[in-house]
Amino acid sequence: QYDAEALLVMGSSVQVFSAFSLVKAAVKAQKPVAILNIGETRADPLIPKEFLMPYRCGEALEEICRRLEIPIAERTQRKK
Repeated sequence: QYDAEALLVMGSSVQVFSAFSLVKAAVKAQKPVAILNIGETRADPLIPKEFLMPYRCGEALEEICRRLEIPIAERTQRKK
């Protein structure tokens, strides 16, 4: 039994069974599930398209912090 209101998966392909089982349990319990990952995941077919977000986790978290006015440390620029 899970008490969460929703599930957010970040930066995972959901290939391992434990992660996939969490997604399946949330879907079965009719809880909203969103996936933030730059590639496809094993759970994509279970999730409404509007909750599949193809973004990099670090960039998404930085934007969330900016919008919530949470200070974040400057990081060094990494090579692309």
